[in-house]
Amino acid sequence: MEVLLPLQAFVSLTTLAFLKPSLAISSIQHLEDMRSSPRSYFWCKEKISQINEIFLTACGDLHTANPAAFSWGLILYTIQQLAEIDINERERDLSRDSALSYNEQTHNAALSRASEQSEYEQLLDCARTPQSTAEDAIPILTSDAIKESAFNTVIALASKTGSMSAVDDGLTIRSVRLSLLDLIRVSITFLDYSPEIVGSVLAILSDDENGLSRDSNSLGPASDPKSLFAKDQQLMDGIFRVARSRFPYETAPFLQLCRALVSGHSLNEEGLPAILEEVENMESFTQIVSPTFQGYATIREDENANFVSLLQPLPMLETSSQNHLFEREPSNAVIVSGSSEIPRQTVGQVISDSKPAVIMWEHRYSCLSFLGSWLEEWSETGGHSPGWTDDTATEIIALLTDLIANSERQSSGDASGKRILEMASDGLSKQGDIISVIFDIFERNLQTIDSRGDLSKSLDASIACLRFIKALLKILPSRVWPFLGRSSLIGSDGKGGIMTAIISAMEIPSGEYPFLLSCVDLVDAVIDDAATRAVLRKSPGSVTSKSSIVSDWSAGIPSHVMRTIMLNFTRTMLEIFNSSGNWRFNLPEQRFKINSMLATSFERVLYYAFGINDSPKLETKVTGVFSTSAAYILDMLRPRSTADLPFNPILRLIAEGLQTPPTLHLRYLTLIEDQVRSTLRLCIKLVQAAQLAEQPGSLLEEQLFKASPVLVKLYALHDAYRLPVVSLLEILISSAASNPDNEPPSLVGHLGAESSCLFLDVLSQLDKPMCDRPLLLAVWQLLSTFVSKRQQWLAVFILTGSSPRQTLKKETASGGLSMRSVPFLKMALEKLSHIDQQEPQVALALLEFVSRAQENWPWATSHLSKHPQFFTSIINHVSKLKISSLPVMDQIHATRIAAVVADLCAVYLHSAKEVGDRSFIKTLIPLVSWYAKDAVEVSAYNSSLHANLKKNFEMKYSGCKIVDFKRTPLEVRNLGRDYYYDLSMGDKLLSYDFAWAGTKNRGFAEEFERANINLSLVEAQVVSFLPFIANEFIF
Repeated sequence: MEVLLPLQAFVSLTTLAFLKPSLAISSIQHLEDMRSSPRSYFWCKEKISQINEIFLTACGDLHTANPAAFSWGLILYTIQQLAEIDINERERDLSRDSALSYNEQTHNAALSRASEQSEYEQLLDCARTPQSTAEDAIPILTSDAIKESAFNTVIALASKTGSMSAVDDGLTIRSVRLSLLDLIRVSITFLDYSPEIVGSVLAILSDDENGLSRDSNSLGPASDPKSLFAKDQQLMDGIFRVARSRFPYETAPFLQLCRALVSGHSLNEEGLPAILEEVENMESFTQIVSPTFQGYATIREDENANFVSLLQPLPMLETSSQNHLFEREPSNAVIVSGSSEIPRQTVGQVISDSKPAVIMWEHRYSCLSFLGSWLEEWSETGGHSPGWTDDTATEIIALLTDLIANSERQSSGDASGKRILEMASDGLSKQGDIISVIFDIFERNLQTIDSRGDLSKSLDASIACLRFIKALLKILPSRVWPFLGRSSLIGSDGKGGIMTAIISAMEIPSGEYPFLLSCVDLVDAVIDDAATRAVLRKSPGSVTSKSSIVSDWSAGIPSHVMRTIMLNFTRTMLEIFNSSGNWRFNLPEQRFKINSMLATSFERVLYYAFGINDSPKLETKVTGVFSTSAAYILDMLRPRSTADLPFNPILRLIAEGLQTPPTLHLRYLTLIEDQVRSTLRLCIKLVQAAQLAEQPGSLLEEQLFKASPVLVKLYALHDAYRLPVVSLLEILISSAASNPDNEPPSLVGHLGAESSCLFLDVLSQLDKPMCDRPLLLAVWQLLSTFVSKRQQWLAVFILTGSSPRQTLKKETASGGLSMRSVPFLKMALEKLSHIDQQEPQVALALLEFVSRAQENWPWATSHLSKHPQFFTSIINHVSKLKISSLPVMDQIHATRIAAVVADLCAVYLHSAKEVGDRSFIKTLIPLVSWYAKDAVEVSAYNSSLHANLKKNFEMKYSGCKIVDFKRTPLEVRNLGRDYYYDLSMGDKLLSYDFAWAGTKNRGFAEEFERANINLSLVEAQVVSFLPFIANEFIF
């Protein structure tokens, strides 16, 4: 079944794509390509019978065949219609010519052509199968049963193809949906507007509900089904505008179609979704008129079209407080007349004259304003008004959310989404706006959710509100933070508030977690906002434009209140992270997504708190809002008591990586990979942050060492885990060895000798076969750590390829454990013997490994001397360097290489001097000459660059110091563009301000980068200069 369903879906979609029903019918109608070579399948008289027989055999019980079978039925029906037209025309011509011939007593040549068939008739005859004629096949292929099955299959294919696809990418999903949309385009030519067609369109156009399509939005509008639908007048007139004309009598189809057509690819000049023009310029209002309302009269009776005219104004919205006209109490709010009532003399058409009557009024109004009024009324009645449903409120809030989320920022800096909120607030009868209305709905729903009839419906409304709050956070955080501070969602006592009550009472028993997923998504957005606007809130004067960005983007509450809200969210999410392992999940992908999102959120909190500014007082940093949350994460996820260990999910989540399936479903595979990688990255941050906070070791590090067999298996199992596993092992070993008073745990002791040997064999593959340079550099860094951080057994094995016992006893390889590949020291020496062929960064990593080996294991020096080309190669390489002529990045690496080569030669020279070997001095002469000329001063430091950067930056962002962006040892600092100041943190915190990017990329970001490169070069020169000074006396 795992393979069958995807194959059936693939065959169904491929067949539909081959048929190209829209193009086929258009070509048939215009006799296009009839005589082209090769001929299209529908002109091929030799094959058309076989095609017909295939579809007649397959349709019916095999549901996945029915979309293509129905398409083929429509194609045959088109041919039949055209054939009937030809027959009728020929019969008329024959009749006319017969009469002429009789009257004139002459023979008419047209009579002899009367028996000639048209192309369409010939095609129909050729479509005959042994069992039936084409005329018999058409009713079968276009029957109600086949039609219903075809549309149900379209819905299933559109909504589920991604989840069971072997290729999970946006382009595939778009291609699938475009093929299905082609069937809809053909269908509306022959079929009336119906729920089946609307349902199919919604499935095709709606976004992936799990948000797992990773790159569909980056593909542009050319292949976007939403954009193509909106530009296709046939589809818009036949589906969207019909649904619009029935609104609000039929509310859901129109609102759902509006949502489905909201696209970031289709925006107007104001940066608003293009579909808003259709929503804001409604031309009709269709409603059930109350039986008690007699304020209209029949007009234009001669047209017999049931036209009526209003004799008195008719409220568009019947409120609960008045069931009669004109009883609305006056208020100070400005009410937009067009959105509150339909004026007298408005013409309408009775759509259904049953009681009560359904009338479509010709009335222009703003739909958003009307929807805002609708929500307000629903909110005031507590969601219990007759005729009002949770579903309608959910759809309205969801539409507002999608419109806001897909709006762009204007050049002034103001968000276009604010304009949408203003439109929706225009018709409100009381002081306030649509934001307050939705906040009130959300709070009341949280309080009454368990007392409502349909729990899933009331949850849907709450989930829609959570999505709205998340979208609002991007444009008006000043409204969201104060609301979060007083909301019962998380409460103020750190126990999770109503959120945990809902999850415990409703979602855990049901095994499905849409509400929790929305909460986790909101937490992610809250963390993002707290970081992104941190500088703006500390330095509001940095925004010089006339926009309202400062007031909109302020938090609206003091920073200590923000810190408390963040801590309450963190506590709740950590509780979920720790306990969700025992929950039942009907959809495993929900569990993977929740775990990976939470792990990533915790990692980001640690990064924002510890990643910049060395100050031990976290709350004083520009990202101080994360201080208490980061400390809480460290306390909870680094247990010091064995009683807390069973509740720590980290090891369990890592171990789940061992069950990574070799599955066809790449989406499922991606979710598991994301969970494991995010957990590994969180572990790295926990260990590094604890070191920075100078906290003692915890049971987490101890358990991770014990779990090293799992980590090693993960490395061998799957390429996606290799880099984070190597990074975690490196930081674990470095951290354990940082205390000189304690002996670090032995990795071999946890792995066992044989497993350690096998692990080294896997490591010896380096980055093969993927040629992954970050992984290659990380592996050599790990090997350097092994040989220098008191992992003696591994160090000997790495350097010699044999265990310490074999090395001491000089046993043969067959006598015990040994690496199947070349020992790493020998491998490094071989590669460095051709150093000119290595990339500078790779050559540097190799040299540092050799240098660490020589520094920590004196007997390794003899291995260096025994290699015939090693010293000659590296010395010649350095002595030929013309550093000043190299690009600046190459200067940095070349200078560092020169420094490490100097170290290697200096140590070896001491060894050679002790044994009386003077020959090495001759080899060193070119290197000494090069040093005397190029390495005698540190000249790179650009003092004016750093002084001006500090002065200008702190003048521009008055509440911040440039040290706020200085990197800490939380992450590895590599020489180069991101060495000293954290550019990614700068992008995150300062991208709101034009001065960061600047004109033609000449802003603070470019200055930070230049400063980083300059300090990298200085660092390289200092390190290069030291060995020369230290060993000058030898020369």
